[in-house]
Amino acid sequence: MKKIIIMSEKMNMGGVEKALISMLEVINYEKYDVTLLLTAIEGELIKKIPKQVKLITFNEFKKLDYKSVKNRVLDNILKGKFIDSFNIIYNTILYKVKGNLHSIYKYNCRLLPMVKGEYDLAISYQAPSRLPSVFVANNIKANKKVLWLHSDPSKSPCNIRYYKESYNKYDKIFCVSNGIKKEVLKIFPEFKNKVDIFYNIIPIKDILMKSKVDEVFKDEYDGFKILTIGRLSPEKGYKMAINVCKRIITDGYKIRWYVCGEGNQRTELEKMIKENGLDDNFILLGNKSNPYPYLEECDIYVQTSYFEGYCTTTNEARILGKPIITTDVSGAREQFINYENGIIVPIDEIEVYKAVVELLDDNKLRDKLSNNLKCIDFTNNNDMYKLEYILK
Repeated sequence: MKKIIIMSEKMNMGGVEKALISMLEVINYEKYDVTLLLTAIEGELIKKIPKQVKLITFNEFKKLDYKSVKNRVLDNILKGKFIDSFNIIYNTILYKVKGNLHSIYKYNCRLLPMVKGEYDLAISYQAPSRLPSVFVANNIKANKKVLWLHSDPSKSPCNIRYYKESYNKYDKIFCVSNGIKKEVLKIFPEFKNKVDIFYNIIPIKDILMKSKVDEVFKDEYDGFKILTIGRLSPEKGYKMAINVCKRIITDGYKIRWYVCGEGNQRTELEKMIKENGLDDNFILLGNKSNPYPYLEECDIYVQTSYFEGYCTTTNEARILGKPIITTDVSGAREQFINYENGIIVPIDEIEVYKAVVELLDDNKLRDKLSNNLKCIDFTNNNDMYKLEYILK
């Protein structure tokens, strides 16, 4: 039996984490012994991890607080660790001045333990610029190593070129969309022979079944129901969505825009909703362990993201045949043919507004988008053979 170790961070409700769960659910556990290493055993999706997976973490991860550099420096000075204090200050300056977050992660990995034993395959599942990509490269012994990229590296808050040292230690780099692959090769053309696409596994039967288990909109609202799913954070474009909702309500349309998701932007968004008088029109539902009945019952699905890798939620909406509007993020043009099975718009408030109004006004267009999605065979979307090939 071959041994695989996968590293990620927490198992919060999010697209990357859901994609990981979907992959874990289709692994053949008669052939593979799988360990999942997390930086913290936390998050709503912990309970979704298959029972065959060994779950581990290190207490040392808890000591890595990237936000309180001052406290870490003072703590090391009090302990007489002056070189460590200097290294923390030096690496922080590199990040602030040059965007070199890699140096901080590399330094932290020297403080973290090596994972015991040796594996046939080690996977860093959160990249391009997270701790796992550096930790797996340096702190795990494995015959083969795979890096998984879920977002556009050109949109990373740090300078991704500093990660070349760690990326060199991987045998394969999987990108979840062709758009991400193109951006990776622009930055690292020398990696062309080890970069490939691995689309997220879609649990089609599970989505279809769970979409029918409950009737969620029980408020007898008879207007249009618009839905967005995703964590409440700036990159998801909820401020744009609220402004679009305000414009549509002002125009006299009867809509409610629902959001399934939670995050650190909630307080800010609640204030904005109240200031715009949208308490009855823009509804934050919080996290939903099963968002699929909301998808099933909505009239239009809208994704207002500023950037994505290969959006999980639009994929789920496709499977349920919903009329979809998405901003022109990475992966959107791999999922949709514009005005055939979805609408792709520039990342712009006015453009999103015009597309939503167009769908509200045009019943035939909504039906066309929906019917064309229902003609697509989604069952062939499974790249697991690529992972199995590496393990041969």
